[in-house]
Amino acid sequence: MSIPIPVISSAGITLPSYNDILLGFQNGYKNIYGNDISISANDLDGQWLADQAQAYFDLSQMIGVIYNSFGALAQGPFLDNMVAITGIQRRTATYSTATVTLTGASGTVISNGVIGDNQGLNTTWNLPASVTIPSGGSINVTATCTAKGAITASANTLIQILTPTANWNSVNNTGAAVVGVAVELDAQLIQTQQLSVTIASEAQMLAIVAAVLNVPGVTAVSYLNNDTNSIVNGVPAGNFAITVEGGTTTAVAQAIAAKKPPGIPSYGTTSVVVYDVNGVPDTINFYEVVLVELTIQVTITPLTGFVATTTPSIISNVVAFVNNYNIGEVSYLNRLFTPANENGSGLGATYVVTGIEQCLHGGTLGTLDLTPTIYQQFFVNAVDITVIT
Repeated sequence: MSIPIPVISSAGITLPSYNDILLGFQNGYKNIYGNDISISANDLDGQWLADQAQAYFDLSQMIGVIYNSFGALAQGPFLDNMVAITGIQRRTATYSTATVTLTGASGTVISNGVIGDNQGLNTTWNLPASVTIPSGGSINVTATCTAKGAITASANTLIQILTPTANWNSVNNTGAAVVGVAVELDAQLIQTQQLSVTIASEAQMLAIVAAVLNVPGVTAVSYLNNDTNSIVNGVPAGNFAITVEGGTTTAVAQAIAAKKPPGIPSYGTTSVVVYDVNGVPDTINFYEVVLVELTIQVTITPLTGFVATTTPSIISNVVAFVNNYNIGEVSYLNRLFTPANENGSGLGATYVVTGIEQCLHGGTLGTLDLTPTIYQQFFVNAVDITVIT
């Protein structure tokens, strides 16, 4: 038999197996030198043929990867190129920022200052390149996290001075940090692209969502189309409500107006007047996402093999789970058991989660599910989670 090659047909691409490739090389060798030649795995010629077959097999696999990268299985840079055809770009990661108050002697110059958290999270935050403390002895500046992504910092946690400067006495953030966003994953980018291409579809609401998703800076969109005769989740009858995370209010309103059916009012707490091509004004209403902080307490019973360093892992898992909630998603108590127990495998096998309580930050812990409004999105910081053994 000849050496098999990758074949593209209506069913897709078919790649030869390593064994078939090796057999093809061996048969070709025998055709040249005769069937009595010894080319087993113990022979030098056999080993040489195996190396050639492996190289050919690797090349075939790469051809398959390239072929699939032009379709639904595209990943990474290939996926970026695919979605660019429909005008979509991968959301890039951004830095978290926090307003901090610096105190010290009047006239003190802080150059390239760096601060950190007091929660053992080892986050570092850069101050502006040069800050001069005024006569009042304090100044508010913006600190930017040195790592991109959803890095959180609760109020009163950025108090560590990592670059000591004479007469710079203290630093503190009286409010929580504005959390950055992580780079958009392949799965999320695919979902964004799928929604985007519904712009020309008959599903009018999805067309509006797709248009808003195309607005630069928008990272998430949800909607409620109330086509009933009564109020639903605060939205009046016959109205629709769009909730948006990111983007400028004007650009979002223009995107909604471009796809909004005439005669159907929009609803929300943000209002922007948009003018059509004839200069006719139209008030577009929508919601902007409101982040709502949670407090969670996990009670566990340690088993054989449990160590104290497992606690941060439990906290990290719960943080990742909650911070992946969508806009308006309910925080179901029972669903928190899975990330808290690490699916019962690995470290999760060294303890049992016996109870979980949650509440809005500053509230009273309880065992109830928490339901946000349609424009709220739950999140939690590591310092908001307590593990009790």
